[in-house]
Amino acid sequence: MPAHDDSTELLQVDAGVMNPQFASVVNKDFTNWINNGALNIDLEDVEVETDNEQLCDLILVHPLREGTLDLKKIQEVFAIKKGLFDLLKGSKQLPFVLMKDIPIEVARKNIKELGELGEILTLSDVG
Repeated sequence: MPAHDDSTELLQVDAGVMNPQFASVVNKDFTNWINNGALNIDLEDVEVETDNEQLCDLILVHPLREGTLDLKKIQEVFAIKKGLFDLLKGSKQLPFVLMKDIPIEVARKNIKELGELGEILTLSDVG
């Protein structure tokens, strides 16, 4: 949580990464978050309709150009739940699966959103 009197935003960073630049917003209102059970965002399951949807894996196949900054952008666009430290560690041995079983149309849209950064990724059909 930012350290000023009028701060209400609750942030989460990965172990070993204490820079708020790499934080994920847990909740914009700390009091609301507490009153609603203080849910751990890492434990919440996001349900995705996968009936008749083709799924794929998101794979990092080329070295990062901007290191952690590239990974943070990819993590945000794809809403990857793995911690930034784990992603950085995995990115040292390519190819590295960043995410499994995601709808291929969502993955294609997100790669397009990444622009030039999307060129270091590929999709693998899984079903």
